[in-house]
Amino acid sequence: MSIRGAFNDKVLNGHGTSIGGIMLGRDIEFMRTKGLYARKTLGGNANPFDAFLLINGMKTLELRMERHCHNAMEVAHFLKSHAAIARVNYTGLADHPDHYTAMKQMRHPGAMMSL
Repeated sequence: MSIRGAFNDKVLNGHGTSIGGIMLGRDIEFMRTKGLYARKTLGGNANPFDAFLLINGMKTLELRMERHCHNAMEVAHFLKSHAAIARVNYTGLADHPDHYTAMKQMRHPGAMMSL
């Protein structure tokens, strides 16, 4: 699959009350054919009310992301020290292989992790 990432409205507006996002890809041919078909079929723009909800929620995005990242870091440290957890995969932890790159590219490591 060529789609590299998505950022949904649950993150952007904070409530999950609208539907939207972004589709990114490196495979230009895929994006011009199947990606374009998906965009046209599923709709490429939001209705006015969804756009309003999105813009309204984005006013607090910075504050919410800082709190998400802070909480994720605390959870990652707790899980890392827990005897039942073998490994925590979180770029905010200094021993993560991509920690340096993540910190070079971003102010915060994000809120997603796996264990």
